[in-house]
Amino acid sequence: MKTIVFAPAVFNLGETTRMIEIAKKLSSTCENRYECIFIGFSDTFSSYIEESGFKYILLEPIFSKKDEELLFKFDQGKTLRNPFSYWRVSRRVAKELEVFKCLKPELVVTGTNLTVFLSARISGIPLIYVKPFPTTRAYLSLKNCYVPYKLKKIKFIWYIIKKILLSLSWKPYSFQKTARDYNLSIPKYTIDLLDGDWNFITTHPIFVNNTNFPNNFIQAGPIVFLTKNRLSKDILKFIEQARTRNKRIIYFSMGSSSNSKIVKKVLNTLKDTDFFVIAAVERYLGKDDFLNYPESIFITNYIPTYLLNKYITFSIIHGGEGSVQTACSSGRPFIGIPLQYEQEVNVHNCVDYGNAIMLSPYELTKKNIEKSIGQIQTTTFMKKAEEIKCIFSFDGSKIVAEWIDNYCN
Repeated sequence: MKTIVFAPAVFNLGETTRMIEIAKKLSSTCENRYECIFIGFSDTFSSYIEESGFKYILLEPIFSKKDEELLFKFDQGKTLRNPFSYWRVSRRVAKELEVFKCLKPELVVTGTNLTVFLSARISGIPLIYVKPFPTTRAYLSLKNCYVPYKLKKIKFIWYIIKKILLSLSWKPYSFQKTARDYNLSIPKYTIDLLDGDWNFITTHPIFVNNTNFPNNFIQAGPIVFLTKNRLSKDILKFIEQARTRNKRIIYFSMGSSSNSKIVKKVLNTLKDTDFFVIAAVERYLGKDDFLNYPESIFITNYIPTYLLNKYITFSIIHGGEGSVQTACSSGRPFIGIPLQYEQEVNVHNCVDYGNAIMLSPYELTKKNIEKSIGQIQTTTFMKKAEEIKCIFSFDGSKIVAEWIDNYCN
């Protein structure tokens, strides 16, 4: 039996669940030819890995909640600080190399576990990177790539930033020093450091616009997380209460990269509407916060969104690729509140298609939220949501799994 190592950033829900789906497909369709083992430095969403039947090896140094929050802020451009010191990077790479030596994997599959881009190269193990189109050089090289919301009125600044991003050769000292420790030559440009030997694009083909990819890029398409779990009795009871009172239901979730300020802004508006709300935002609230919301708002942890498709009228989500793809597959429109560039692109694609409305976190007022709620329920959005559902029957995990099987045999 051959070993495949999956190395997601386990504090990122969308990334973790994409890896799980690929591992499930590989295990179920390849006649037990592979053992899929997960490694990572966080236990935030490791339960989803283990509940799916896979072994998870938690490595040190472990990412704390503060580390995770700092990295999300860095990713969203809110700070220049990040948790990847030389101490952390060097120790993570050493641990990953130790695991690779022990497990002898055929391949390593990652989302954006940053240090695995060094350790896989050092060990000579082929690396597969599963990623959205907007994070690639190919996307940023497009003349008509999306202009960030904050730069709409000063587009020339964006063109300068793009040029810098594509030609920047700076790398964090911690990564350069660790690479030198192992005599590893790393790519010249920063953006190319985060490329695998093969890169699988999970963005739907209709949003890729017939782009000519490099030879080591493969179009996989959407990977939606599916689970054997069912809705809890409490949620089903809440749904029944809504039906009894003839109330429509909104699904509200901000994934794993939001903050309590945004979540509370939305909840404080939703509590004054005539909707019942299933809000999967418990991780952003303190115990005392629960007392601020009426019985029409059901606050819970993450719920596999597709289980709610037939019950909800629309959703309010952050714009992560997994969340957007699940919303598109549901046949229900959504309001997107993106928190960083890739999420903006994901939501913008759907705004262009006609099944979504974008709300910038910089304009997240009660008035704007209420206006968007009114608009998203119109016939135009509902029809477009049903339309896009018909073309979202993609199984990206099958494409990646079949490629891995062919490569290994």
